[in-house]
Amino acid sequence: MKNTAEAYNPSVLHEEIVMPNADLPINFIEHHRDATGPFCILHWHSEIELAYVSQGVVAVNCNSGTVEAGPGDMVFINSNEPHDYHILAAPIELFCCTIGLP
Repeated sequence: MKNTAEAYNPSVLHEEIVMPNADLPINFIEHHRDATGPFCILHWHSEIELAYVSQGVVAVNCNSGTVEAGPGDMVFINSNEPHDYHILAAPIELFCCTIGLP
């Protein structure tokens, strides 16, 4: 059976998140970019994602709409939710945490 993202649009990229520790399914990624524009193509994964913006402004596009986030903002992206990022004000410093669901 297809999950929500596959049923929504089968052409959307499925990102396979590799957890560094299988006993603690949490992955952290730090992003730094100096230019505005598209940052991350439309994709989905089964993990939930928390994105914290410490510098710059980013637009996060999801099934449920677009959210602009600036310094001090955190965005929650549900599992299986197609999403992408677009940098509106650079430089950007973005911390992403993906958390695997049992």
